[in-house]
Amino acid sequence: MTTSTLHRPPVQQSPIAAEPERARWSEAAAIVPSVGLLGWIGPTFVAGWPVVWPVAALIVASVVLRWTSLDLAVSGWFYDPASKSWPWFSNSVCTLFYHGGTYPAFGLAVCGVILGLWGLLSPWRRGRYLRAGTFLWIVFFLGPGLVVNTGLKVHWGRPRPHQVMEFGGALPFVPVGTRSRLEQDNRSFPSGHAAVAFFLIAPAFVVDRRRPQLARRLLATGLLFGTAMSAVRVVQGGHFASDVLWSAAIVYFTCVVCARVLLNPRCATDSAHH
Repeated sequence: MTTSTLHRPPVQQSPIAAEPERARWSEAAAIVPSVGLLGWIGPTFVAGWPVVWPVAALIVASVVLRWTSLDLAVSGWFYDPASKSWPWFSNSVCTLFYHGGTYPAFGLAVCGVILGLWGLLSPWRRGRYLRAGTFLWIVFFLGPGLVVNTGLKVHWGRPRPHQVMEFGGALPFVPVGTRSRLEQDNRSFPSGHAAVAFFLIAPAFVVDRRRPQLARRLLATGLLFGTAMSAVRVVQGGHFASDVLWSAAIVYFTCVVCARVLLNPRCATDSAHH
């Protein structure tokens, strides 16, 4: 071994060459820094949307709701035992939100179909539009559509709050995580309206890497809208807190999986140069 080899100085990466990489990770890390658990994992989309902490939070919350009386207690806040009724059920604001609150999500799904067709037919940035549109309508079809409303909701058999004996109904209370027989439209788990409302978080996954500020606002808007719909369904006696919690989780994880499959970061970067 020669002397020149022994004393060769280590190769250092140029600060100028390293700057784009640092900027790329800094931009990605800024997407969800202020949305609680979702910001704990660090960079999103480039390294993947957070999974570990949302899963842990879902498990902990589900265990608490299953092995305590919290599910019944939350619903009990909005039940009037004197009149044996749910005062908020016929509230005009709740009724309006219940009937009209699903339209934005359906409109977004239609926009996804249109965007996908536009990307398929337009020669300009075809890949980006096609991926974005396909992502939106597939998330809507799989999450709120197939998993929630067609799958779990019609087969799980969990009685709604207004159907259980604790609130003047005829059916026994069934804790979250336990299946029951289907009778009297006992389709409480999970909440279909809440799942459809939480679908409004989906656009954040489409724009997150290119426009993190906009993605943050879209994510917050979708979470707030879904939470509002969840609150309406709980105060009306239509769903338990655990029902709407799982609706939010199902939609979020559907978005995560579809984003990894359909919104590949490398493909998105390549299409930006065409």
